[in-house]
Amino acid sequence: MTNSILLPCNRGSILLPVEAPYPTVAIANSTDGEIIKSMPTADGFVQLRRDVQDNEYDHVSNVSSWRTNIVTLADQGNFRYRQNGEAPSLADSDASIRTLELDPVDNGGVVIENHCYLPFGVYLTSAVSYRIRRYEDGIVLERRKDNFYDWTHIKYTSINELHTLVSELADRAKMVCLEQPHHTDIQAAIETHHGCTQHAQNPSDQERLTRRLTNPPSTGMNRTIPAPAPLM
Repeated sequence: MTNSILLPCNRGSILLPVEAPYPTVAIANSTDGEIIKSMPTADGFVQLRRDVQDNEYDHVSNVSSWRTNIVTLADQGNFRYRQNGEAPSLADSDASIRTLELDPVDNGGVVIENHCYLPFGVYLTSAVSYRIRRYEDGIVLERRKDNFYDWTHIKYTSINELHTLVSELADRAKMVCLEQPHHTDIQAAIETHHGCTQHAQNPSDQERLTRRLTNPPSTGMNRTIPAPAPLM
């Protein structure tokens, strides 16, 4: 199974559904090299953790709420998130959620392994959206010009070719897609994407940590960017 990691690189956010059926969601952190994954269960969601290069996950926690699940993932990955186009507080309830976004900024991206990770989308700072979802017996990549337009089909393919759609989405959105990377490859790809070639050659853990502490990321999805229309 191809393990694709989509790095938005400050070009936009990851747009998630707000109603069941909920997908598996996994994030990859470029600083510590961890993948944190949440999976739906009969009574909520289970969160698991592993190193990028490991095969086995360790149990982290169980949560009952979809929103709390995503907020926790964002916090653990040092990502940003938006609810209804704004950064919500922990006191906000689940009742009025229309859209939910994960914004990895420059701290990593999301992992897509198989169709259990669908649907998901990306919402660009230009207000263009892309999504990948199940469609008939396969999967489809779609585009929405802005919130006032319907989704249009771009490419339909088999479930086994999911990684090719993730790669095409990355190309169209000018993001970065990596397959089976080491966490230093993730950081190098992010910095190369931004032209930071002086740090692009597998920096040490201490160098990455120092840059993370001295140069906190700024989110590309701020309040000046309108809330997206719902993913589904």
